Amino acid sequence: MKNRTLDAGDNVGESGAHSIITWLQSRRLMWIPLLAAVLVIALILGLTFAFNSSNDEEPIDDVSRGKSPVPQHSEEPDETLDSDGDGIPDVVEFTGWKVSSGKIYRTDPNNADTDSDGLSDGEEAGEGFDAVYAGLADPTEADSDGDGLEDREEVLGWTTTRGEQFFTDPMKPDTDGDRLDDGVEAGIVFGTPSQ
Repeated sequence: MKNRTLDAGDNVGESGAHSIITWLQSRRLMWIPLLAAVLVIALILGLTFAFNSSNDEEPIDDVSRGKSPVPQHSEEPDETLDSDGDGIPDVVEFTGWKVSSGKIYRTDPNNADTDSDGLSDGEEAGEGFDAVYAGLADPTEADSDGDGLEDREEVLGWTTTRGEQFFTDPMKPDTDGDRLDDGVEAGIVFGTPSQ
């Protein structure tokens, strides 16, 4: 018997499934570049269509042009809602806001004066600078520095018995640094703070 080389197309002595597998294996090097080329073309076409599609095309039917009669409720909190009108958005009061010292305060979004000292939380927060407030006073304490003067008295000023008006820092118990607390100076040396 003569030795003979079988081509994958010859079905001599091979089952049908085996001959297909043998044929594919013999041509495998040809399929890899072909599949790679098809994938690259599909990727290019997909990206082309993705970047050329636009969301500002005219709607197809008139129904989509009007407002929906069904109210839409957003799951996102309203970033600007200020229920108590203190100047700090509710979401900031609830999650907390940072002052320049690094301390974070959480205030009641439904109470404009959380500590009931006569200054709104917004007044005590001071001006906001990109999500960090100046931190004029602690909005959770009526007397932030514990010097005996309420924050309102220190911010709005207090008058001596001689008619002199002073403004002290509600975050420093000794604003002038003379080793006497502001409350001592206001109550003992000069008289009582004005209300």
